[in-house]
Amino acid sequence: MRLVSRLIMVAAFCMISGLLRSQFSLVTSAFPAVYGPDIEFCDYDSDGDLDFIITGSTTSAGQPIAKLYNNEGTSGFTLVTNTPFAGVMRGAVDWGDYDNDGHPDLVLSGWLNAVESITMLYRNLGNGSFVPVNAGFVAVDYSSVEWADYNLDGWLDLLVAGVNSLGDHSKIYRNNRNGTFTDINADLCPVSYGTASWSDFDNDGDPDLLFCGSNHMEVYENLGDDQFQNINAGMTPVFYGAAAWGDFDNDSYPDIVCQGWTASGPITRLYHNNQEGGFVLTPTRLQNCYGGSLTWGDYNSDGKLDLFMTGYYDGTRISKIYRNESMGIFSPTPDMFPALSSSWATWADYNNDGKLDLFISGYDGSGYHSKLYRNNYSFVNTNPTPPVISFDMESGLFQFSGAGDLTTNESSLTYDIRIGTSPGACNISSPLAQPDGSRKTEKLGRRVIRFIPEPGQTYFASAQTVDRGFKRSAFSNEIVFSLDGDAQISIVGPASLDYGSVYLDHSVVQTLIIANPGTSSLVINQINMDSGINYLLDQIELPLQLAIGATHSLHIRFRPLSSGILADTLEIHSNALDNPILRIPLIGRGVSAPPAAVQNLIVQQDGNDAVLSWDPVNTTTEGDPITPSLYLVLINELPNDNAHFWFLASTPDLSFRHPNVFQFRPSMFYQIVALVLYDDEQRDLIKNLSSSKARMPYPQILEMLQSNQ
Repeated sequence: MRLVSRLIMVAAFCMISGLLRSQFSLVTSAFPAVYGPDIEFCDYDSDGDLDFIITGSTTSAGQPIAKLYNNEGTSGFTLVTNTPFAGVMRGAVDWGDYDNDGHPDLVLSGWLNAVESITMLYRNLGNGSFVPVNAGFVAVDYSSVEWADYNLDGWLDLLVAGVNSLGDHSKIYRNNRNGTFTDINADLCPVSYGTASWSDFDNDGDPDLLFCGSNHMEVYENLGDDQFQNINAGMTPVFYGAAAWGDFDNDSYPDIVCQGWTASGPITRLYHNNQEGGFVLTPTRLQNCYGGSLTWGDYNSDGKLDLFMTGYYDGTRISKIYRNESMGIFSPTPDMFPALSSSWATWADYNNDGKLDLFISGYDGSGYHSKLYRNNYSFVNTNPTPPVISFDMESGLFQFSGAGDLTTNESSLTYDIRIGTSPGACNISSPLAQPDGSRKTEKLGRRVIRFIPEPGQTYFASAQTVDRGFKRSAFSNEIVFSLDGDAQISIVGPASLDYGSVYLDHSVVQTLIIANPGTSSLVINQINMDSGINYLLDQIELPLQLAIGATHSLHIRFRPLSSGILADTLEIHSNALDNPILRIPLIGRGVSAPPAAVQNLIVQQDGNDAVLSWDPVNTTTEGDPITPSLYLVLINELPNDNAHFWFLASTPDLSFRHPNVFQFRPSMFYQIVALVLYDDEQRDLIKNLSSSKARMPYPQILEMLQSNQ
């Protein structure tokens, strides 16, 4: 009986394994086999099917390419010739409609040759052709590029990360809405050989950042106003990494999967979003590896994100689908694909049959491969239904309700928004979809969408639903909204306050003038500082209301309690739609008040010696009591030349003998200066000066002492 059961189990396993292998079949491997690949699908010509671009090198020595393939439907793919794309390897590409004209544009980065990298934008003219746009992006390879509207104005901004001869970089370029971009100089961790990617991890409506690689694994929260903050998520840093956002447990919050190399070897980690601003490590059966790729997609149309992974470990390569079984359990499927590293993989329904197909490219240990596999799974994903939408003026959030899907539960559906200044237009925010809703890219939408409208402008907006298999609904009924008037806040004069040097325990007051240039009343309900230790705001009654065109003066007092550069930030919270939290940098330097001048200096000649004596100094120039550490003896051979006294000696006493001075000079002029030394660095400076007998002017000594305060 036991033998029969075992035979039945073996037969069942063989049958299931065979069925799984047959779920994907090779369509073609006629595409360029490349090293350092990237592949991105997009319907660039708006004909209803997905085309793709592939980059990489046809040899490991470096023959970079960038080739665009047009999807001809049942006839397969044809190479598009005469494109302006620069051939790159070890790079990245991403499609996005940066100019909101409805046509997918392309950004491309990577290694051009032995001395040159590139990051270039190509504008889609809508007639099947592209033109290069020199937007001034940092040139990098081993790179990541990705579009997102980080500042909620409807226009796609760009994240670029990678390495060049100057080191690793991570930069955000703000779309100026006129065809140009500006580096916002965000304080981000620089990465290469990894991933830099956007997602709204905290569901507040603005995209946050993930960095993986260069011994980093960090999440940065988007704080608004071009500010990003590392949340210190405590994830294991990696080299040669890959990472991907994905809500694997359908709780509406994006989670993170990553792989990479650590000091203890390769790892693959799944981090669950705890919905409280952090991430928790989730145990899995995912193979530890590095040097590969990770991509989420619902290949079996059950409403859950599955994971495809490639990589390298212990002399072995892997290319495997991990099926999402719910509850954080992922089951490895039998091997169906060539095992690859130095690779790229992406899901895309290239044949429009409602199932996610798979394109993989990489190295199997003996050669390079680029292969397209068709998904033969029996269940066909269908389009979700569109949502009913509304827009909340106060929060700037779109609300979605009523959307449905046969496989993806409502809490896991995402949305894309179309916003224009006329019916059906997308000149404010483009969803990269056809007017009938059919997709131009294979990407999930967003769960929470926030938008900052401009006053006096009327907007027309509609949305579509996106399910786990990237299927999109038709667009919803269009809503119309406008902002008749809004409060704004601005600063009259400099946008920061610099107090210069101020004596310890003394204060200086500066005035900041704020104004309301908007079209409705401005209400300031909170004013605070990051630390509030050295800077104090003179008393003000809140809430403070400013009428249209009105101004108000704020008085900020700098009272340094310690020496050195002291900085803070004044935050003004208001109902200003364009800048609800206005941040004003404050900077000053705390310095100790100097001792008062020495009184009653007496110089007497004793033979060839000059004997000096003086009264003790007991206060600073501000009248505060002190005890000097020592006195400097300064000399000058010229009369009435107070600007050029030189260091002679230091003494803790109230007298000093200058030997043999009159043996060589008929006269000498002296100054005595009291000093208070605050630390060992200052004491060592004077000690070294005395022992070296260096001839140094007093102003230089004073500058060196102040720099060490």
